[in-house]
Amino acid sequence: MDAIDSATASEGTLAAAPADAAFVSYSRAHTAFATWLVSAGRARGRTFWLDTADIPPAAEWRGELLQAIQSASAVVFVLTSSWLASPECRREFEIARDQGKRLVTVRLEEIRYEDIPPELRSLQWIDAVTMESDAVIDAVLEAIDADHERVRDHTRWLVDAARWQAAGRDRSHLPRGHELREAEAWLATAGEDPRPVPLQTEYIAAAQGAERRRRRHVLAAVSGFAAVALILAGLAMWQRHLAIEQRNAAESGRLAVASQQELTADPEIALILASDAWELDQNPRAATALRAALAASRVRETVRTGSAPVLAAISQQDGGVVTVGDDGRLRGWFHGRQASSVTLPDAPTGVVSVDAAGDRGVLFTKGQHALLWRASAGMVSVTADVPHVVDGVVSADGSRFALAMGNGQVRVSHDGTTPTPLRDFAPMGETPRSVALSADGGTLAVGTDTRTWVGQGSSPVPVSGSKGAQDVSLSADGSTVLEQAAVGSGQVQRVSDGQVYGTFPSALSATLASDGRHWAWGTISGEITLVATVTGQSYQVARSGTPTTNLLFSSDGSLLLAGGPDAQPKVWQASDGRPVGVLAGGRGASGTVPTLAPGDRVVTGYSDGTVRVWALPDLPAEVEVGPSPAEGTSLASGPGADMVTAYTSAGIPHLFTSAGTEACTGGADLTGGPCPIARAVAAGMTERLALAYAAAAPSPDGTKLAVLGADDSLMVFSTTSVPKLLWRLPGTKTTGKTPVLGWSRDGRKLLIDQASQPLRVVDTTTHRVSATITPSGSAIVYGAVWAGDHIVAELSDGRLVQYDAEGRGGRVLRRFSEPIGVVAATPDGSRIALGNGTTLNLLDASGALIKSYDESSIIEAVGFSPQGDFLATSTAEGALTVTDVATGEPILTAAVSGQAKHLVFIDDRTIAVLGDVPHFLADKPTLSLLTCEACQDPQAVARTARARITLPLTPEMGAQWGLTTSQLDGFRN
Repeated sequence: MDAIDSATASEGTLAAAPADAAFVSYSRAHTAFATWLVSAGRARGRTFWLDTADIPPAAEWRGELLQAIQSASAVVFVLTSSWLASPECRREFEIARDQGKRLVTVRLEEIRYEDIPPELRSLQWIDAVTMESDAVIDAVLEAIDADHERVRDHTRWLVDAARWQAAGRDRSHLPRGHELREAEAWLATAGEDPRPVPLQTEYIAAAQGAERRRRRHVLAAVSGFAAVALILAGLAMWQRHLAIEQRNAAESGRLAVASQQELTADPEIALILASDAWELDQNPRAATALRAALAASRVRETVRTGSAPVLAAISQQDGGVVTVGDDGRLRGWFHGRQASSVTLPDAPTGVVSVDAAGDRGVLFTKGQHALLWRASAGMVSVTADVPHVVDGVVSADGSRFALAMGNGQVRVSHDGTTPTPLRDFAPMGETPRSVALSADGGTLAVGTDTRTWVGQGSSPVPVSGSKGAQDVSLSADGSTVLEQAAVGSGQVQRVSDGQVYGTFPSALSATLASDGRHWAWGTISGEITLVATVTGQSYQVARSGTPTTNLLFSSDGSLLLAGGPDAQPKVWQASDGRPVGVLAGGRGASGTVPTLAPGDRVVTGYSDGTVRVWALPDLPAEVEVGPSPAEGTSLASGPGADMVTAYTSAGIPHLFTSAGTEACTGGADLTGGPCPIARAVAAGMTERLALAYAAAAPSPDGTKLAVLGADDSLMVFSTTSVPKLLWRLPGTKTTGKTPVLGWSRDGRKLLIDQASQPLRVVDTTTHRVSATITPSGSAIVYGAVWAGDHIVAELSDGRLVQYDAEGRGGRVLRRFSEPIGVVAATPDGSRIALGNGTTLNLLDASGALIKSYDESSIIEAVGFSPQGDFLATSTAEGALTVTDVATGEPILTAAVSGQAKHLVFIDDRTIAVLGDVPHFLADKPTLSLLTCEACQDPQAVARTARARITLPLTPEMGAQWGLTTSQLDGFRN
């Protein structure tokens, strides 16, 4: 935000805020901004309450402060580091929160997210750091004015309730008659923002009680018939209220089911239906539908260009969009509004080549014109009109255009103006059919009927072994070329010596990644093959479908995108052909060829004149962990520790933050190596396997790291200072048993199971074994976890057994016909998840089955979120599923690299998965970190969902899903 001059405000004394005034909470260090905010608001006819007097805290001052906030319509917090450090500012926040006031946040400087009070984190900030001054005050007033009547009524009943409280709850201050009915109506329709506070509820309840007492006196004076009639009327009202609630619940359930049905076909419709279901009745099923629709929805912007079909659409790095319409217009759009329009000389073909930023391009018309254009923030202009062009391209950096001319010449341009003929080309008189440029424009490739020419400057030379190209692609560095003949067949080869990496038969489309590491080709029947250039490893990512008219890679080469006139764009990982997702949507409108936009977004035009900008699904962040994996490879995280420990039997533990960066603490160099924690572990292991260990886990508060050595010893290290060994429990020789290591919720006990020792509980205060658990019979423990204050163990004979923290009990919760694969429990022990082969069983604390469903392959790992609201499962094929525990319905599916063997929630929204990625020498352990946007409070999900809705519902579509006219109007933009 621009610098703001200091201003003065007249609201400088402590007194009750005027009606509809907004209270401003700020630190003294930022008085200038606060007073400017007041002045800017006054200039727009608004009033703010501001304390500009430096009055020390006192009992009378606090009382006036409480009265001021009570009578304010909203509270604006100027968030700065000094505000966070101020006890009085925190006091103002607590009062506003307890009073249920509307909270508006203005961020004035960079602050740490974790320092902000939790109740303010989920709010949409007004970012005064980057926004202009007028935009800031406009945003503040808009936030205050939202549902103005609701805020006004909240303030009215809060002030009246406070007066009643101050008068010793005297009945004479209670509302009666019409005023009471207004209070009841307000309470019945009050929402979450601002929410009713207990004092308001008590005030209205007391008034209702007083009213009931008055009615009893009246009823005593009338006949019994009148009394019965009155009771029946009240019963009818209650039944009507109950009927409305039941109707809303049923309607909400119907829309939630409809949303789930639309999820794969059109997530945008699903998002609208789920949002309406949540507004009707905030139940778990509606919340699950909302989360699933939010996770599936990828549309970030919708542009409505008119009724003419969109032949091509390009997104610019600055947020603009350029469209080519069937009506012969080249248009520029910015924030959904038309910024410019150019009439084309003849009908466009929709074929466009653009640079990486989307700022420069070449467009072709049916009359063989090549139009060179440039754009910025939606302002588009044509810089050159070149006739008789066969093919053309612009380099990725936008520095050069290349055009293949109908007269056999090749022209280049360095500034977007009329191209200069490229001389001394085609000494054999060959006619150019296609051209391509390296990323910097320095290397030119030209395809002819018989060969492909590649070179720098004006002297390309034929590539050895080339066969001719109707279409040619060049890698960013100019080292690799893809040529496709007129009949569709082609090959990929190295430019320097002509080595052929691979060939393909008749193809409708083919493309080469900018980094040259992968290439792909598609057929008219919808088959798509992805190939690794050097190794030749191929993946048939699609086997049938609609014709694939366009294939393209993301700018970093990590994703492959495919689409066609009648197909929804699909995305795959280039590394292994794993499907990433489908950009589903576009009901009632045939999509054009998608364009990969700056920032790896997809822009798709439709025959109904709309353009959608899609955000590509995020790939998990991946970190290689240590050397080759072995039997002891595993994963752990302490609740609230914001760290994850990935470790292998090679001996070196790795600590990472939720962002995937190394989280090793500083300290003296103990034994050498990159990680002080690893060095501390090495220093504590003095037996024959000095670096070997089997498992590790951070404590719940993240201050300690527990390690099970390969010799069965338990070691506990500090992590907050110079890493050092705190204490050690000796062990015996290993037997190769799968290890168990877990902290209790309070961090006072450790559950361990390894080697020849039985399942044990270690007291972390006395450093002694406090309990030993030996199953009955000949069964052994296959795995064990803390479930609240109890221990749940899976045994080799298929029993699931519960013990207390002292090892007593041994109660069988459930029996299975075969050994259990994996087990997890919520922190409070209310839910238990079991993976049995491909079946996932969800149990309650007593062992009763809540839900059972099948995965596509063997379940390798299960884990609950820290609050127990969500359950994640990973399979041997790398499929990750996140389930809403309340309903047992999936809300997110994702793919991770390799065989996903272990997983853990680092926090409520971040999931870490450890898997073995296949390698031609040996599998490598890789840590994948995913963010689950839908794994949050349903109110926050609802707000995000409403902000994401871009598709207007037509009356016909609304009627199909049973939406009323008022509901339909609420969704229209």
